[in-house]
Amino acid sequence: MKTEMAIISEKEVDPNKMMAEILIRETGLLHYIDIKIATAGGVDSAKSSTIGVLTKGVLDNGRGRARNAIFNYKHELDSGRTSSIAHHIMGFGHDGKVVNGTGRLKSLEWPDIVERSSKIITFIDLCGHEHYLSTTMYGLNSTYPDYVMVTVGANMGIPDLGLEHIRLCLMLKIPFFVVLTKIDICPLPKFKETLNRIKRIAKTPGIRKIPYKIDSFSDSITASKRFVDNAIIPIFYISNVTGKNIELLKMFLNCLPPRRDMHKLAMDHTELQIGETFFVEGWGTVVFGPLMSGTLKVNDNVLIGPDYKGKYKQVSVKSIKCKNVFITEATAGYEITVCIRKHPRKEIKKGMVILSPGMHVVAIREFVAYIQVTSQSSSLTLKKGYQAYTYIGNVRQTVTFIHIA
Repeated sequence: MKTEMAIISEKEVDPNKMMAEILIRETGLLHYIDIKIATAGGVDSAKSSTIGVLTKGVLDNGRGRARNAIFNYKHELDSGRTSSIAHHIMGFGHDGKVVNGTGRLKSLEWPDIVERSSKIITFIDLCGHEHYLSTTMYGLNSTYPDYVMVTVGANMGIPDLGLEHIRLCLMLKIPFFVVLTKIDICPLPKFKETLNRIKRIAKTPGIRKIPYKIDSFSDSITASKRFVDNAIIPIFYISNVTGKNIELLKMFLNCLPPRRDMHKLAMDHTELQIGETFFVEGWGTVVFGPLMSGTLKVNDNVLIGPDYKGKYKQVSVKSIKCKNVFITEATAGYEITVCIRKHPRKEIKKGMVILSPGMHVVAIREFVAYIQVTSQSSSLTLKKGYQAYTYIGNVRQTVTFIHIA
């Protein structure tokens, strides 16, 4: 492992003197900074197109070329709307340049991006249509993003669902920044109207943050340093067709620091939350999810559960992958796939966890919750016996109110 330096800005202060800001990073396989950014916003606000432009290095053609390169399913291609949770990565080299911006729709594979990067942005593409709001809620709860990118069509304004996504970010205490898209087809009066509304929303009670419009590279650098304190809302305005201000957004992402102290979390007990399960021919049962704390090594004996009876079983780790790269050890903060020795897939469900063998483990069936009603609907009535759908990390479960205090 070694350190690399890159100049991100410089200014002449005297005829023979320069002042510069230097970015210093450690490099080496799996010694990169990994930041997860989820996307939110109303339907047709160019969430997928923006991710496609950033990760593929191509501009959109105005007819969905960029978004088509990152969709998961055929029906998404047909409708032009995201209905699933998709992961895409964008790598920055030690010099601050995007390593997978090759300008081709079929760019580098994930292992190649990991090998060449000192920092990786993992984009979590969520749904914008109201029919898939539950999927978006699950994505924000289960993937534990560091930040949220809220996209707003400058020519459309902020829809009600976009405001709902902002409320979700506030309830989950996830810092968010705003990206105004489609400025190439937006009349100037409409652009100013949308921008002013975002500024008013930023100052409303419950948010009270400083709207920070990004007009230059120095603004991007300043915003990246202040954003982690959750005191400002950076506002970008871009065009995925002409490429205007895309470089300002890239500079912001390149300088953006992690929100959590993963070195401290790595010293705690191991906890991996299972979000997906697979059976791979020749390997066996494979699970995928975020490693919330601790470390996990190949050949470790760990506990998995709870099952329907509230019991945990001891299993052994056969192999570990992170971003399609085989590794021998994973630390807190990474999303990994883990192959488990001789354990049937049918006994593993979403919402289970993998824990250190020395932990005192229990299964909870009743808990006390503080509920804040944010819906404006007058038809909502909470009473004893009311059933609600609950999201707790990777757990999605119907609960029944047995007592209201």
